[in-house]
Amino acid sequence: MLPLTEQPFVGTESCLLTLFALLEQISAGTAADPVKRVDDLRSKRDELDAEIARVLAGDEPLLDDPPVKGRVQQFQQLARELLADFREVEHNIRQLDRKVREKIPLREGTKGALLDEIMGERDAIGDSAQGRSFRAFWDFLMSSRRQEELTVRLDQVLALPALAALKNRPWPITKLSSWPTSGSPGPGEG
Repeated sequence: MLPLTEQPFVGTESCLLTLFALLEQISAGTAADPVKRVDDLRSKRDELDAEIARVLAGDEPLLDDPPVKGRVQQFQQLARELLADFREVEHNIRQLDRKVREKIPLREGTKGALLDEIMGERDAIGDSAQGRSFRAFWDFLMSSRRQEELTVRLDQVLALPALAALKNRPWPITKLSSWPTSGSPGPGEG
């Protein structure tokens, strides 16, 4: 099957590196043996120390255009997927909110019982796997330090000569940074 659109550049290296990094995060994050985790962390520290020494010695090569473009493509794809996930979670929350509002006129019983039911459903959203993931995402995004870091890093990347053609194009990730100020509710809020 042929793709509908042909990409002028396909960055397979950055995808492979991301896959390995994800496997490493999963492995490290699920290792129950503290000795193994500490050994892994020390190994990472040794790798960082060696990289620092290479940089100080001027022996660490910079990324050239192909790896930069590959990583940018991957970044943009992940940003689009993140936006889609965000919209899906927002849609699910709005659906639940609508269902709760539909129950209100049909509900028999006390207002207190109705309020308990609504709050229980709100808590169920927030306590669900999707709700917890969204809450972590939202907290990360609401951090002014993280927003500033995102802006600075994005500006640094867009200033690279390899990406000059992308400088004035909208980046999906920038849409996320405007959502916290738009008052979008988190899961279990509304």
